[in-house]
Amino acid sequence: MKKDKDLFFLAEADKADLHSAGFDATYGWSVMNVLYGIYPGKTNLKLLDATLDSLEKVLPENAMRMYYTTNHDENSWQGTEFERFGAGYKAFAVWSQTMNRSIPLIYSGQEEPNKKRIQFFEKDPIKFNKYELAGFYKTLLKERRENEALATNASFRKVNAGNPDAIYSFIREKNGHKIAVIINFSKREQAVRIDDEALIGEPLNLFMGMKEKLTKGHSFNVEPWGYVVYDYDGK
Repeated sequence: MKKDKDLFFLAEADKADLHSAGFDATYGWSVMNVLYGIYPGKTNLKLLDATLDSLEKVLPENAMRMYYTTNHDENSWQGTEFERFGAGYKAFAVWSQTMNRSIPLIYSGQEEPNKKRIQFFEKDPIKFNKYELAGFYKTLLKERRENEALATNASFRKVNAGNPDAIYSFIREKNGHKIAVIINFSKREQAVRIDDEALIGEPLNLFMGMKEKLTKGHSFNVEPWGYVVYDYDGK
């Protein structure tokens, strides 16, 4: 497939060979199916990593993946993000926005937030008046736009920051810019410990809007389905 360099092609499919055929991005359905099972306890983080690792073996270096917590199909046929992710809906949104290779999708009404299943074949308007999650998504999108560490081709490395069955933590870097993401994918409070040298510093806690001093051995707790995003360039 020959294309103009300014065009971007997204395949609404999950096959790795579509990238070789000329598509820039594919949907991360196989990964999303694992994510959907984490909140109800049907899948786990080991399976998530195994799925991602298997994809890394077949995806081209520049392949991008569409991640999300809801879209038109999922909302109508499988349930809203609140039905599928429960109290963890923000944690999974942070993952989808910051993950390796990710192009995040934000569906209509998520900033409101919309808590109903929208009719698929009939006109079913969303009522906007609260915008309760607008600030949450604005924070994530602003960081993606301004920080190269969240570029789709930024490096990705998992780090050990706590119980690997509950704490999912990783570092993204590009051109000297760095982001660390720590997510508690469990219904229990979890201890986080700063042991990896790459986590040490005085980064901006993105959602708290303040800097934290992270030293070797520093520890803190993260609430159930909680998350922390550290921007090491943050002012």
